[in-house]
Amino acid sequence: MKQVRQIVFILLLGVTFYLTFFSEQPFPIRVSAAAVYLIIIVSVCYVLMLENRSPHKTLLWLYSIIFFPVVGYVFFVYSGQLQVRGHLFESKREDNQRYLDSAIDKNASIGWNQLTSEEQFISNRIEAEGGFPISFSSEVSVLKDGDETFPAIKERLREAKEYIHMEYYTFRDDQIGQEIIDILKEKAEAGLEVKVIFDAAGSIGMSGHAKRSMKNA
Repeated sequence: MKQVRQIVFILLLGVTFYLTFFSEQPFPIRVSAAAVYLIIIVSVCYVLMLENRSPHKTLLWLYSIIFFPVVGYVFFVYSGQLQVRGHLFESKREDNQRYLDSAIDKNASIGWNQLTSEEQFISNRIEAEGGFPISFSSEVSVLKDGDETFPAIKERLREAKEYIHMEYYTFRDDQIGQEIIDILKEKAEAGLEVKVIFDAAGSIGMSGHAKRSMKNA
């Protein structure tokens, strides 16, 4: 039923696009077709912006649908992007979920019985939504500003014994960034596994020299 609606939607989009831009129908018909066409495009773009995608992917799909309306929308539907559970990627997601289920320890932790009934309820809700049981093997510290954050980061990096995995949207090679880079290079030279991911847009100000020096290390 869902596929039938999508096909009807695609046909309607194609017909209204043709009537609006290429047909020689009377003006009222072309205006009506243009109105329906715009409603469809605006509705699709609105739904697209509400979905949980990265900004650059959202903009890419918006441009595709606006400037290549029929072709862009067809590819949008059948590439699995129309909704979180797209058709083409559904089997891959199922395989990933089976692998994840086999890797997660579902046994109740020793600390479970130490939780209050309210904490156990919240934990169950989180596990139901996120698919991960509560963990007692980690801790969280709240760092309010840069004066607390960056010294803590550098301290933890220096304490690393086996590996360092970092991921940041913004990474700069200013004074603080260079200090972190020097620690990372030192740890890599000491034999630790050091992996750093930073966003190309958020870290656009980072110099090529800094990137090359990190890669070489």
